[in-house]
Amino acid sequence: MSDNARDQAKAQLSSVRAMVAALNCDYDRLEELREERQPFVAGWNMAGYLPDSEPCQFAEFTDARDHIAEELRERAEQCREEAESHSETGDKIEEAEQLGRAARFEEAADNVETQTGAFSFTLDGWAFWVSDAPNGGLSEEDAAELDELEAAAGDCESQDDARQRIEDDALSVEIRSDWETVGARLSASEFRILLCTGGPHVEIVGDLDRYGEPESARLLYQDWFEGKQEYACDSDEVADLIQYASVFYFGE
Repeated sequence: MSDNARDQAKAQLSSVRAMVAALNCDYDRLEELREERQPFVAGWNMAGYLPDSEPCQFAEFTDARDHIAEELRERAEQCREEAESHSETGDKIEEAEQLGRAARFEEAADNVETQTGAFSFTLDGWAFWVSDAPNGGLSEEDAAELDELEAAAGDCESQDDARQRIEDDALSVEIRSDWETVGARLSASEFRILLCTGGPHVEIVGDLDRYGEPESARLLYQDWFEGKQEYACDSDEVADLIQYASVFYFGE
């Protein structure tokens, strides 16, 4: 038996197990953790000092960026108001200084709104920044759980997606019955799911219980002009083969 056929069986088994993992994924928990994730942090502080208040966390970079831009424009407006106050008292030097500060804050706000990734800068003695939050803003445990769930789900967004992927994966699904006396109603007792054909050929075969549900499964492979061989699966792999097969309907 060629290694090519066995390698194909191994690849098919890996694919089956990935699809079963997606089928078993807790999509409600996945969505919950995704909604809780706030991977961007935005804030400001006097250069060299800790922030006066806790930095804000955001789910989207654009929201974090706009938070900084809004603060800069508010400071620009405050400077213009101070400039107007000095204009009324005739203090032209201080008026010009405040107008200059307002222009710098406005220019910085315009620049911030063009940013596409984490940034930091200092202006007028203040540091402004947007950075990536550790663990995407989640606890280490939740971040690890999210990674596991996303790995299991793959491209699927629901159990329906995962089930449809399995249904679309099989090339054919077949059944056959036991020997019965003449006139007896035949019922399926074995199934076969063809995963790939030609050279090499890989299929899942197994027994059905009296309710038409898979109760055992084996992975077989075959290359051109060679007989079928069984791929050795451990108990967890067999369980995944059975669950994969259970997606299909083997009734009439």
